[in-house]
Amino acid sequence: MEESALVAKAEKYLKEISNDSISLDNIDEFENFKRLYYKLDDRLNNLQELKESMDAQGYTTPFTSLNKYGTKAIAEVSLEEMSENSRHNQMFRMKANAKKNVLDRVKSAIDAHKIAIGHLEQCGYLKCDSCYKKYSLSEFRLKGEKCSCSHENFSFKINRDATYRLEIIPYLPLSGNYLVLMSELSGYGRNSFKKVLNILKQERKGLVKTISLVIRFRDENGRWIRKNVTLDSEYINNYEEEVRNRYGKDVRIEVLRFHRTKPAIIDDKYVRNALAISYVKYSEDIISSIKDSILKRKLSDFKRINKYDAIRYKYENEIPGFIEEYDIGELESWRQSKITEEFEKLHFIDEF
Repeated sequence: MEESALVAKAEKYLKEISNDSISLDNIDEFENFKRLYYKLDDRLNNLQELKESMDAQGYTTPFTSLNKYGTKAIAEVSLEEMSENSRHNQMFRMKANAKKNVLDRVKSAIDAHKIAIGHLEQCGYLKCDSCYKKYSLSEFRLKGEKCSCSHENFSFKINRDATYRLEIIPYLPLSGNYLVLMSELSGYGRNSFKKVLNILKQERKGLVKTISLVIRFRDENGRWIRKNVTLDSEYINNYEEEVRNRYGKDVRIEVLRFHRTKPAIIDDKYVRNALAISYVKYSEDIISSIKDSILKRKLSDFKRINKYDAIRYKYENEIPGFIEEYDIGELESWRQSKITEEFEKLHFIDEF
């Protein structure tokens, strides 16, 4: 398939996914559960095929072809050739960016679908009505919806003891639109998103990968030699014995370092983004649904609130004549000082 056709095909498919909303209505009924699972599973297979086609056509390194430009000495290149090269360079760069962006979205969509399918797998299973053997949805589909005992009657069960949260599935970037979803977050949503990402990026104590030593030992002439030595992790419990076997009984260990792997809680950035976005957007919807009732209980002086909002609106949309509009830093500083000044006059804030 031509490169441009593959990009167009991927973008069209991602748009179809974006337009097809996910419903969790009556999800505990088997037909609804099965329909959603099969739809996500089919999409995942199609997305993986797209990714394989992109990998085969070099979408992982789309800018490599640009390296050939600019190899001639400037004196050897005419103005017309320079202009032509520049035009071609720009055209290839645009194509390379399109490849990079669509592959990025496909990878994001793949991980989002895997997360959704994983939650469904944890949530429900099937039990054969004849032999009582249990099947996950993937096993059930793989066996053609038949039990190994040849019976086709199953009971659908919800696994109450497993860990899953189906509520986040509609909020996952299933079309790879994680950047769009991030831009739609509210102020507190963006702060929460950063916090969740930082939690998922935290490194846990890893395994020993290598051992570095600085040793001193005597050579054949009796001279002391200092040497850097690296041992594999298999010698973690007997590194002293190993260096003595290699360099003699008189060896001295001067420096010892253990190099550990430092994996994050979740290594894949697309998985981290998908989880953080889905949980934060799900939380935002919960907050939106209860916000008004909370405010009605907690707030009483609405005149002060309206005055507060009016002052902020006034200065956040004002540009004084002595400050250039593009000088964002100075403009924001002036606005904040005027808001603070007005609040102090009304006793809305104190010295703290």
